Amino acid sequence: MKYKIIDNFIDKELCKELVSNAKKLENQIFNENIIHGGRNFISSTSDDFSKLKSFSESWKSFSKYLESHEFAEFTFSQLGLKISPYQFVNFYKSKDSPSFIRKKKKFNSKKINLLSSKRILWFVFMRFLHRVYLNFKLIRFFFTNKNPLELLYDFSIAQNGYSLPIHRDTDSRIVIFLIYLNDVSEESEGGNFNIFKLKSIKNFFPSNPNFSDCNLVKSIGPKSGRAIFLDGSMDSYHSVDKMINHKNKRYFIYGSFTSLINKNNMIDYNKTNKSDTEFNLYE
Repeated sequence: MKYKIIDNFIDKELCKELVSNAKKLENQIFNENIIHGGRNFISSTSDDFSKLKSFSESWKSFSKYLESHEFAEFTFSQLGLKISPYQFVNFYKSKDSPSFIRKKKKFNSKKINLLSSKRILWFVFMRFLHRVYLNFKLIRFFFTNKNPLELLYDFSIAQNGYSLPIHRDTDSRIVIFLIYLNDVSEESEGGNFNIFKLKSIKNFFPSNPNFSDCNLVKSIGPKSGRAIFLDGSMDSYHSVDKMINHKNKRYFIYGSFTSLINKNNMIDYNKTNKSDTEFNLYE
């Protein structure tokens, strides 16, 4: 496992701008789908995220940097990883996607119970076609040495109740990062990003080890402008403490450089169990 913590990765004033602009659209771009006990998010490939970029020049500029080759090179270099085996693509957020994909995305954030049966069937079929379309674009990579990598990330809001058990990220994620956009209140508890290692070296690395089998390596508190980078190796264990007594929400960006053909040389399936990436979150 490799990880790197960088304070002031982005300027605190920029953090304030990003949070302030997001709050103005919060009720419009976030739905009621809460995960992990208290986290809501919009993916970088969604129409809602496009609305945020259209509304805010700060978000437009910062997302442009995140999606740049400069950021990719910086991220890989921080962890001592080679970037040469990868070919960077934009299949999930391509502006040249067929019209049926663009139409489908407009329904992604809608509540299923508000759609007619006909619309639901249409949506399911469009999702199937979208998956076929993406697989067709990926076929050529099975005949080359290049691994197609795409930056898939989201803008998240966490509140009291949010937590994550000890786990490693899914198999396709090569490099993972987390960027905090605000500080938390002094009286708050939990919300730290914790890094673990197994107590004893074994021949098997479970994707979700028990707490009793792990030792805490480092506990990292949320801080405006702080970034955490870690590799997608099979022993890259981390968790998030349950958020308690937080007076304000926690705004952050979570993302990863993700192999679209599920090829990760840091994963040995003889030594760990499979953990699939939820690509449907970005379709």
